[in-house]
Amino acid sequence: MQSHVARPRANKRGRIVWFVVLWSLGVGGTFLLALPFEILMRLAMR
Repeated sequence: MQSHVARPRANKRGRIVWFVVLWSLGVGGTFLLALPFEILMRLAMR
């Protein structure tokens, strides 16, 4: 029988990588969501 125990260091690094990836996607998604409103406000202020 094999035990599949992840190495703590690799597991921690993987979690940090996933955190950074998901955080970046969240920031990028927020930017893309806000961009049309920014453009509309600039056009309205003209």
